[in-house]
Amino acid sequence: MPKLRSAAVAEEGNVHAINESEGPVVVKVAIPSDVYQLYETIAAGQDLTVSELMSHRLQRCATHSSIRSIYFPESQLRQLEQVLQVRPIESSEHALVLITNAFKFRIDTFEPIVVSATQAKRLHLGAYAGFTVQEHLNRIIQGAVAKATGV
Repeated sequence: MPKLRSAAVAEEGNVHAINESEGPVVVKVAIPSDVYQLYETIAAGQDLTVSELMSHRLQRCATHSSIRSIYFPESQLRQLEQVLQVRPIESSEHALVLITNAFKFRIDTFEPIVVSATQAKRLHLGAYAGFTVQEHLNRIIQGAVAKATGV
């Protein structure tokens, strides 16, 4: 049996014991029964115990330090993948790269052009008559260059 040390009992009394050994720390936490039932359903679908599921989630989220942590339910993640035309999105870092790249356009071998969200939306709306966004952007730039150089 692992050696246990006393833990400071949290205000609501939901932390009972902490394992002091080199292995995993054991913490007992009280959660509402409806939340536990959600975890049971998810765990069963992944062939895990509730403890294993919660442990995995806590490990993956250990570095989430923002008070505005953003989590996507599966349906919203699928929607994001559809908008970005990439599946699967593996991590928040991967999503950030994909979203950033959605606002970058490359013309031939020049450095990427970064546009605002509004500009990107208008480029997509302006890509009509069978033109892709890239083709539409090429036409805009060619027109601007012709105007600027008088050619």
